[in-house]
Amino acid sequence: MDPSFLEKRRARLERVIAIVLAGTRNDLDVSQRELAARLGWTRNVIANLETWRRSLSLCDFLLIANALNVNPEIVLQRILRWEQEDPDEAVRPSAR
Repeated sequence: MDPSFLEKRRARLERVIAIVLAGTRNDLDVSQRELAARLGWTRNVIANLETWRRSLSLCDFLLIANALNVNPEIVLQRILRWEQEDPDEAVRPSAR
């Protein structure tokens, strides 16, 4: 598979994950500061995750879902639905 395709696909997935996690947090009316406190992290860590400056590990994803008291399966389903709405966007030149 073309490495540039995989890089673009990864970047798109990271954006979608960050957007869905931030949206979930906002829907629950939890601030970045409050979520960070629940996790024992700094607000900057949450901000960096939500703005794609830091990659999210599976462990961090599960910890965040738990801290938000949401089922991680539901959050993952939201991520997959969003990403599948236009999976080719990652390979279009305008998607940069």
